[in-house]
Amino acid sequence: QMTKISFMKLRYLVDVFSLIISVGISMVGDLPIYVREGTIISMFLLSLSINLAKDYAEKNNGVKS
Repeated sequence: QMTKISFMKLRYLVDVFSLIISVGISMVGDLPIYVREGTIISMFLLSLSINLAKDYAEKNNGVKS
């Protein structure tokens, strides 16, 4: 709760920023691009599952993070 941005949005921002940096370095350095469909799918599923687990834990334990 240090920021006004929700955890899930912040996590997506960091993931997207990292993907952009990775693709940018690959393009500038004329390197192979290792960001593929699995990376994109896991980015969405991991962020969603972490957020759902966090919400579940807060609801059941009465703990706010």
